[in-house]
Formats: sequence, structure tokens, C-alpha cells
Amino acid sequence: MPSRVSFAVRFRMRGQMCRMLAPREARALLYLGMIMSKQTNQDIKQLRAIGHKLKPVVTIAGNGLSEGVYSELERALVDHELIKVKLAAGSRENRAALARELCDRTGAALVQSIGNVVVILRRSAKPDPRLSNLIRAV
Repeated sequence: MPSRVSFAVRFRMRGQMCRMLAPREARALLYLGMIMSKQTNQDIKQLRAIGHKLKPVVTIAGNGLSEGVYSELERALVDHELIKVKLAAGSRENRAALARELCDRTGAALVQSIGNVVVILRRSAKPDPRLSNLIRAV
């Protein structure tokens, strides 16, 4: 019995936009524009648990995402892969826009956003076992 395709899903994978046709039954599994499996949901829960124990590595304040802040974010993402960032922006909309810009510019994925703090993830090709929050946590 062929599955009926009900809608197209667009998502970003490794910096490129992808399009996939999804069956109607998969609509309940959509999360941030991607089809999630139970394994992926468990991965996100684990990342959030690891991120909960972290302290903010970078604070982004009134000047926004300047070159100095951007270079420190790049260094932290290369070293630690999973980092916590404090956003000292005024309103909720400004913090959301700053978090989107942060993820777009660094190529990281937003794991969690609570209040003024966001947890972002960008996997490294060759993580350092002494510095990576993902390897040390396991």
C-alpha cells in the first residue's frame, strides 16, 4: 500500500536548504522544520541536560554581535561544541532576533532558549576530548 504524501517539509542541513515530501502521519513528529525520530528527541533532551550544567561562555550586550564577540563564539564552538550564551538584550523579540542572527552567522543549531540564555550546538570535525562538552559529559 503506497503512502500518501500530504505536505513538503523544508529544512536546513549542513548549510544547505533541503526539501522532503513527508507522509501525513509524520506531522506530529515535526520539530523546528525537521522530522524527528524518538532517538533525535532523546538526543535533544540529553543536550539540554548537558547544557543545563554549563555556565555562559559569552555575554552579548548592547553592541550586539560585534567582530570580537563573533571570534570568541567561533573559538568556543570549535573547542566546546555545545555552549551557553547570555543575551543581555532588552525585549523578548530582540533576544529572539539576536539568537537567530547568532545561529545563522555561526552555523550553529539552537538547542534551547530560556529567558536571557540560549544553548547552541555546532559539532566539530575533530573534537578535542579534553575540551568538548559532549565527550566529557558522557
